[in-house]
Amino acid sequence: MKLITTLTLIVIMKISIAQVLFNKTYVKPDLDYADAVIERQDGNYLIAGSSQSQNLTDYDINIMLVDSIGNIIWNKYLGIADTLEFAYSIIETSDNNYLISGLTGNSYPYLIKFDSSGTLIWDKKFDSNGFCRGGYSVGETVDTNYFFVRPNYSFNSSTLFKTNLQGDTLWTRSYDTLNCFAAIQTLDSGFALIGNNTSMFNQEIKFIKTNSVGDTI
Repeated sequence: MKLITTLTLIVIMKISIAQVLFNKTYVKPDLDYADAVIERQDGNYLIAGSSQSQNLTDYDINIMLVDSIGNIIWNKYLGIADTLEFAYSIIETSDNNYLISGLTGNSYPYLIKFDSSGTLIWDKKFDSNGFCRGGYSVGETVDTNYFFVRPNYSFNSSTLFKTNLQGDTLWTRSYDTLNCFAAIQTLDSGFALIGNNTSMFNQEIKFIKTNSVGDTI
């Protein structure tokens, strides 16, 4: 028997108290996950996640465009054939397209860019060593390139990647004793990374500030 899983999107607006505007459940044939959502400039919502509903032996990146009250406009699957893909974060880019960071295979960071209709523009797979969780916290830099962060549990470290508009790596910087899932570019064009430092006895919050080329300040 196929597993029936549901995906629920709830939008809440605060007027004087929290008020649910809509509550939608999207029923698909198999396992489906949603990990990121953004509001587009047209007022619609773009949801990014992963799904087995297209191929029962393979996870694909699933993108869904829904309108302002949660009705599906389109539902699409992207990724590499016969390879697991998961989406973790999404942004709208300055050229009015969209960029997802996530994972392909067992641990490879993955960027995938597509247009406003969900048509693939390009995708890039990045090298990985040890047990990595893929690419997280994708963003656009002030010079209209891209960045994302890759945590590596095997070495208790993380790597910040900067790429060009085609997803080609411009530079990487690695940071020891940091498992990072969130990074931003700061007002001075540097980067801020937050995560944790895990030892055999404890887990602590760690915050790293860098300059514009990723060197630790």
